[in-house]
Amino acid sequence: MNIASLQSSPIADLWLRPWYDRMAADILARWYFPLSRAWAAACQAAGDPARFAAAAPYDGPPSSGLDKALRAVAAKADAYRTAEATWADMVFAPDPPDGRAAATVTETRLAAAHTLMATRRRFVPWQVRRRFPTVRWRVASVDAARRRHGPRLHGIAFPAPVVAGAVQLSHPLREPDRETFWLRFDSTVSGTPDIAWARVDKPPGRCRGAVILAHGIGIETEFWRGLATGHAGILAAGYALVAPEGPYHGRRCPPGFYGGEGVFAAGVQGLLDYTAAHVSELGRLIAWARAAFAGPVGLAGISLGALTTQIVAVAAHGWSPEQRPDALLLVTASDSVVAAAIEGRLARLLGVPAAVAAAGWTPQAWQPYLPLLEPRGAPALPAERILAVLGTADEIMPYHAGDALMTRWQVPRHNVFRRRQGHFSASLGLARDDTPMRRLTELLDAGVD
Repeated sequence: MNIASLQSSPIADLWLRPWYDRMAADILARWYFPLSRAWAAACQAAGDPARFAAAAPYDGPPSSGLDKALRAVAAKADAYRTAEATWADMVFAPDPPDGRAAATVTETRLAAAHTLMATRRRFVPWQVRRRFPTVRWRVASVDAARRRHGPRLHGIAFPAPVVAGAVQLSHPLREPDRETFWLRFDSTVSGTPDIAWARVDKPPGRCRGAVILAHGIGIETEFWRGLATGHAGILAAGYALVAPEGPYHGRRCPPGFYGGEGVFAAGVQGLLDYTAAHVSELGRLIAWARAAFAGPVGLAGISLGALTTQIVAVAAHGWSPEQRPDALLLVTASDSVVAAAIEGRLARLLGVPAAVAAAGWTPQAWQPYLPLLEPRGAPALPAERILAVLGTADEIMPYHAGDALMTRWQVPRHNVFRRRQGHFSASLGLARDDTPMRRLTELLDAGVD
């Protein structure tokens, strides 16, 4: 049974509880993130133990076992790069590929990606004995953040997305219940040219519209087999599901970092860079989906995706109508990024508060940048068209901060699903009870002529 089927099975009611969230946070901090740090260092080291030790310090002596692990990761990384290039060349080719061949290279790409990601397990023996660091900290100074983002404080923080180059679509893969294709377009992250990606699943025939789903930190469904890539109810309701890859994740992950690490490794500036880029990308995707499917567009976000989505909701006041979402779903949202980054359990376990404080980020230094990280003002759509899922036992994005946002935005009580769950169980529970997603499509239906 894979993770997706486990989430939707009846036994999910037994484990999607606050005890699971506390356990999951500890496992992530003690195991997954340190193993990911070793894995990312190994991917960059290309088999060189000295390069590996520089990026994932450990105090053990050289060993043939570690050399073997590094060579294995390097081989799987090479295999993945080959599979990814072969896949992209075929599905983005000028002429449509043979359907069976396209399905084969797509499966080969996913298998190579999953196999590479799973090589994290090779570093378990060293983690047991000595422990790798959780994050390759590169916390930007207050002065560096001021130079990059200070001008945004005195102008338009999130200007209307500008179309810079066409959205390129892959050829579709067709199955009885859906068509799947990918899109990419030019973007910029932290001043560096980048390529934004999204996977699109649509029901056969004409769509009623689309739902864009912004993922949480470290979520890379294009790289792990068996993760839920979407919600079948959205397709069943006649809507396409657009799943973007956020900056610092998946194909957009900088060399030497694991998925999502770049967001918190740079401290406050990492969050500023992420939201500046992804808010604009989501606005562009909304406009693209509205034109592509000739219908309303809903925007949903989970965790970090919810933080980004709620900024979109306010920033869209200054955007064109086609760039504004028609309905919103926030899953484990927060009115305060400081509450998540400083008070949140996972942030504390990873050492985020200490790392940013050591770089000079006092509460006073944070204060000027909060308008770039939190949803200031009212949303650009009626409160009746906003939904939320909040875990009352959430210690990652503390519940009180999400509840405060719902109160300030005057979201109707029947639009807020409060569940006796924590951060992870509340979002994972959507596969078991997708009522919020179905309500989102109902709100979109209500806007269809």
